[in-house]
Amino acid sequence: YIKEYGLEEGMPLFPSTRGGRMTNHGVYYVVRSWAEKILNKKISPHVLRHTAAVMLRKHEVDIATIADFLGHKNVAITRRYARIVPTELKKLPSRL
Repeated sequence: YIKEYGLEEGMPLFPSTRGGRMTNHGVYYVVRSWAEKILNKKISPHVLRHTAAVMLRKHEVDIATIADFLGHKNVAITRRYARIVPTELKKLPSRL
């Protein structure tokens, strides 16, 4: 994609229809509309961030690295994002 479109440093990876950076609203619209078309589900960029954080935790990436990846200055916020659901918590004792 980067080579095909000749993107250079500083250029938007996914430009808006006008060629500039996508707005937050634009990203929300694209994610929401494609998720509904493909998955028939209502998914927002926030859900994708949460999913990425949880997946990184499941792969035993430390919380500070995840916080950096998500751009969080406070690790407590990252802990909220990366919380593991109760069904996953039940599996932990068998892994210890």
